Amino acid sequence: MRLEGQASDDRGIRRLTFKLNDEPEEEIGINPGPSVRFARTVGFLRPGANTITVFAYDTDGQRGAATVTVNYGSAGGGTSGRILLVDDDAGLSPDAATPVEATLKAQKIAFDTHAVHTQGPLSLERLRRYPLVLWILGEAWADTLTPADQQNLRSYIQGGGRVLLSGQDLGYDIGDTPFYREVLRAELEADNADTLSLSASGSLGGGGYTLMSGDGLRNQYYPSAVRPLGGAEAALLWQPGASLAQVQSRPDDPREAREKSKRAKKNGKDRLEPRLLAQSAGEFAAGTLSPFGSGRVVYLTFGLESLASDQRSRLLSALMNWLMR
Repeated sequence: MRLEGQASDDRGIRRLTFKLNDEPEEEIGINPGPSVRFARTVGFLRPGANTITVFAYDTDGQRGAATVTVNYGSAGGGTSGRILLVDDDAGLSPDAATPVEATLKAQKIAFDTHAVHTQGPLSLERLRRYPLVLWILGEAWADTLTPADQQNLRSYIQGGGRVLLSGQDLGYDIGDTPFYREVLRAELEADNADTLSLSASGSLGGGGYTLMSGDGLRNQYYPSAVRPLGGAEAALLWQPGASLAQVQSRPDDPREAREKSKRAKKNGKDRLEPRLLAQSAGEFAAGTLSPFGSGRVVYLTFGLESLASDQRSRLLSALMNWLMR
């Protein structure tokens, strides 16, 4: 939802914030002055009544407030206030989108679902109906994002769309493309991070996460490590911890026959071996947070579905808050 308005005070407005329902106050960027116009994309509306309050602080520290109530419902079949969840895991089992759906329902976030393997590719027109898109790749390791997908996502984000991409083998598949370097702003360093432990910092505030913990899916075989390129920051950092070697071998792993040498060289140097990465894990990112054009994109080099429910809920909330700033 887009929040726009004007605030005035003879003593000058030095700061604006807003509060959606019971969420903490968030900043609204302004140029201070006696009269300021503002525009801000706010978070996701829950079904029913939503309260949005804008606070204006003058140069003396006095605060004024204005509140509006917005009623959200699905009448009329529109997509306003809803997000789009894209299930693009090539139809593999277990379904990677199911845990994410459960998290969205628990958080009372309205969403629509598009399963690529049964409904076909997404058009740019469909993407533009939503303020935010969660694109879940699961265990897919080939044809993850087609050239058409990459072009549509580039246009969508550049025009102001917000996207979260989650997939352990996206870098393996398209790491040498302009989309990967220019939009996601990532450089693939290792196909397999060989650790289960992550830490958040910077824009995500902090906290630790562990892949394949609790009720998270046991489907992480090649979570990757990247370096953020200019204009991006690390989404999370890999930390030394339990090795994937004890969990990544299974008799029916469909990717054991994949061409591991497909991108064995990158920029003229050998890809880092997992054992080297594990010794210096904190130097490598598990994804990027990037502005692009008028939009924003989060890229996770692991499967969101592999986190325990409480960790998935915490991380998804932090990521969506960053995306919708």
